[in-house]
This record gives sequence, structure tokens and C-alpha cells, in this order.
Amino acid sequence: MNDLSFKIAPHILLGNQTSSRLGALASPLASRFLLILDPATKEVKAKEKLSEVLFESNLDFIIYEDMPNNPTTETLVQVLKLAKGAHIQGVIACGGEKALNLGRGVASLFNEEKPIYEFVDGDISHCEPLPLICMPTAIRDTFLFYERCAIIDARSNQFRLLKVQEGITKEVIFDVALGATLTKNQISSISLNLLCLAFETYFSTRSSFFSDAIAEKIFELMAPADNLTDPLASPETVNEALLQCGCMAALAASFSAPGPVTALTFATHARYKVSRSLLSTILLPYLIEEAVFSSEKILKASKLLGACNDNVSPDEAADLLAENIRGRIARARLPARIKELSVSIEQIAASVNDAMQLDFIPFYAKPVTADSLFDLVKKAF
Repeated sequence: MNDLSFKIAPHILLGNQTSSRLGALASPLASRFLLILDPATKEVKAKEKLSEVLFESNLDFIIYEDMPNNPTTETLVQVLKLAKGAHIQGVIACGGEKALNLGRGVASLFNEEKPIYEFVDGDISHCEPLPLICMPTAIRDTFLFYERCAIIDARSNQFRLLKVQEGITKEVIFDVALGATLTKNQISSISLNLLCLAFETYFSTRSSFFSDAIAEKIFELMAPADNLTDPLASPETVNEALLQCGCMAALAASFSAPGPVTALTFATHARYKVSRSLLSTILLPYLIEEAVFSSEKILKASKLLGACNDNVSPDEAADLLAENIRGRIARARLPARIKELSVSIEQIAASVNDAMQLDFIPFYAKPVTADSLFDLVKKAF
């Protein structure tokens, strides 16, 4: 197992109505902010609530709320221009992964004079970043603690990962009240997406006893009574549990690494706007079936998730866990095959090539090639 070396940079606040603490947490960082709001936050009146909190703390701010459904590098260019013109000193990003990644990009590159495409093409910014506060509302953000900014390259519609400065995120605020817009189907697919990410970190060559402990806790939380993937579960209970799992999955990814399914879902969404959570949900049982290369871990994961007992072989544990996941998918009435997502096998093949370019792919414990990843796709198609 790898040596353990880590530092948790941002302060994390998780609970109900925690967004009311935003002013107190932001005040020591800066006095003038750019507030990036995901359009989905309109339903919970995030603009009104956060504006009041910042105003009562005597903080100046401007709001960017015209984010497109699929922000690209050109969106980042436009928002950087807005931010520089307003002479902001910090960034607050509230919303799903797209809003948070946009916030990371703005905070990272605000003081840069080079064109952003130099960083899209692999350059690393050494300028001082602006302090960033992230407020996830869609529960999951793969790169929340990973020091990466996920973005779509407007030149090619390909997925890119920009490296951002260490410690760029100062505060992470999870608020149950801001996740109230999630539907029951979204709750089901996001929970399985988080489970997939936890599974990948568990089977990574970068895993440590700490990342494994986090992943195993996620497995335990997702085991009892299928409560996280039952679309009839109470939204209040599910959202609170998902907040914990979402935070822990992002932490596990930063201490370990995401894997091939995460890479493929980001690449496919960038090109064809296919739901990442649904695609990862479909691929998860097939990934599990191939996890017998680590017999001890597949046995433990399967037992923690309530799929098997002590008297099974690794092959049986993998098969039972895969069937357990398929049962959850069926009960939640989610798609079980990739072809149900209105994407062709040829389009997925193009996404496979994009996914193979991502820097975390080599860390998966079972060597991943374009052929092996496409074989996984064919099984699930």
C-alpha cells in the first residue's frame, strides 16, 4: 500500500441551513466577490438568500447567473472578463459540478495574462489564485478537493482537466436546503454515481488506508435497506445522507484517484451531453464484475454493501454485488443499457479515445487500454 501523505486544505461545513454562515466565512478572505449561481438554484431562491447573507456581512459582490447548460472554455473567457472588469477579490460558486468547475477556473486564472488555451493545452498557472468558496447543490463534485478544473474545450468539444493551484478552495459549504430541487430519480442516479466513484478510488493504485476507510464508510452508508437508491425514500433523509457521501467520495478521489468510468462519463458528456450519473450507473455493475483482480477488496466491498456473506469466493462476491447494483437500478427505474441514453456505439468509441488522455487513467489497479475500456462499453451497450 502507498505511503500516506495528505493535507485537507479547505474548511468543510456540512448540515442544514449552513449557507447562512457564508458571510462570516467569506469576510476574512476578501471584501468583493463574484457570486456564480447555477440556474438550477433559482428554485430554492439561492440568489435572494445568499445576497442577503453577503449584504448583512457588508460584502460587495456581483452575480453571474447566465451560465449555459454546458459551459465551455469560451464561457470561462467571458466570466473572467466580467470578473476582471469588476475587480473582484474572491469567488463564490454555488450549484452543481459545472458551476463549481467554472468557479475554480475563474479563481485559478484571474491573475493570468496568458490566453486560457495555453492552460487548456497543459500549461500550469503559477500566479496567485483568488480565494474560492464552493457550495455544492447537486451533491457530487468529483474534483472538489482534487485541484483540477473540469471543462469542455470549445474548439473540439472534448473534455479537459486544468491543473489549479494547491489550496485554491478555502471553504466548502454543503447545505441540505440548497439540494431540495433534486428529483427522486436524480437522487437515485447520483447516489449510484457516488458509489461508482468510491469503488474506483478503492481499486486505485493510489489508494491508501485513509482513502479506503472513506470508501468503506460510503459502502456502509449505502447498504442499509437500499435507502439511498430507493426513489420512495424521504428526500430530507436521503439528501442529508447524500451530502455525507458526496463529501466523502470527493475526499476519497483526492486522496486516491478516479477511474475509467469517471473518465468515460466526463468525455461522453462533453461531446454528446449524455448524463454522467446515468452512464456511470449503467457501467458500474460491469466494472464490479471485472474487479476480481483484487480478491480481498471485492469481498469486503460486497459484504459491506450487503450483497454477500463470508462464505463466497471473490468471483461469487463480484457477481452478487453486480446483481445487487442491477437490482437497485431496476427498483429506481433507471436505464440499464447505454443504448437507452440515445447515444451510438460509434459516438462512445470516440469518447473512449478522449477518456484515455486523462491523467488519472493509469492509476486504476487493473491496467486500462482503449480496447479494454471499449470492451466494457460493449458489454453495457
